[in-house]
Amino acid sequence: MLKKEEDKNKIIQETIILMLKLMDFNNYELETKDYLENTNELVFNIKTKNNTDSSFLIGQKGINLRSFQHLVRLLVSKKIQEKIRFIVDVNNYIQENNQRLIQQTQMAVDEAINKHKTIILPPMTAYQRRLIHLMLEKNNKVTTESTGEGPERKIIIQPKSDIL
Repeated sequence: MLKKEEDKNKIIQETIILMLKLMDFNNYELETKDYLENTNELVFNIKTKNNTDSSFLIGQKGINLRSFQHLVRLLVSKKIQEKIRFIVDVNNYIQENNQRLIQQTQMAVDEAINKHKTIILPPMTAYQRRLIHLMLEKNNKVTTESTGEGPERKIIIQPKSDIL
């Protein structure tokens, strides 16, 4: 089993490059970024040179990117044989979506606190829910809870009873 972070990162990079090559993508740069805010996941960002490639890799509402990332994670886990958290992004799509999600969540938190009411956020992916739970876990004015099933799973933000 590999132990060095550099070796793990190299395997992830090589796997992404191999997948892109198999998909006949050649006009890109792969950059490794520091961990995403509020997570412990390293980001591997594919910077495409044209919008057609990025649109194809991202897909409608990011579905192609989530699938691509899933396949890369499966291949990497076979080589590393331990759970490793990382994100595959395209032209900062995930990072920009996360920033938007964080802003919307902060507005919902402010509303929950100021109006003393429960706020239900729209359905989101497991990754997005995790990001919000991590973002708000240290907030002593609200609690979060996931509810629902499958693609309809969402987060409930409630003011803590001691501030009512």
